[in-house]
Amino acid sequence: MLECVSMNPKKIEKWIVYYTNKERKKRKRKTLKSEKHLTKAARKYAKYMLKKNKLGHYVDGKTPWQRAMKYGYPTSYVGENCMLYYTKKGTPEKIVAKNMVKLWMKSPGHKGNILRSKYKHIGVGVALRWNGRNNRYVIYASQKFGRASRLDYFFKRHKILAKILG
Repeated sequence: MLECVSMNPKKIEKWIVYYTNKERKKRKRKTLKSEKHLTKAARKYAKYMLKKNKLGHYVDGKTPWQRAMKYGYPTSYVGENCMLYYTKKGTPEKIVAKNMVKLWMKSPGHKGNILRSKYKHIGVGVALRWNGRNNRYVIYASQKFGRASRLDYFFKRHKILAKILG
């Protein structure tokens, strides 16, 4: 699998967060904060979908919240959007991200995740490869949404300490 470096997945991720929050602001919702554990889970899942060349919420046999918790997000209150997107060479990352968010907003379930007021956090992962035969990029994206509280992080930290201390 040859990955083309001329399109930057991390730039697409940042723009997806930006456009997701722009949609929330339009509708008087609080903006979501990027969260490192959700981002790691989203990136790993996008790469997994790309590797398997499959799109869906259960490609790896796990639920979205199981993946989020595996990478350290301390609560099971998690939502997920996934996408397979194609674009031609030279399309700016900003435009790719804007189009992806527009497509999610056209789907009631995905739109519901983007606008759910109970969510506080977001993590976005993008994985891509160049398909020379079809002359386009194949892009898999995963958005993870969650609502972990300070108390959730506190308990997670102390459970880890309890294991270390025996």
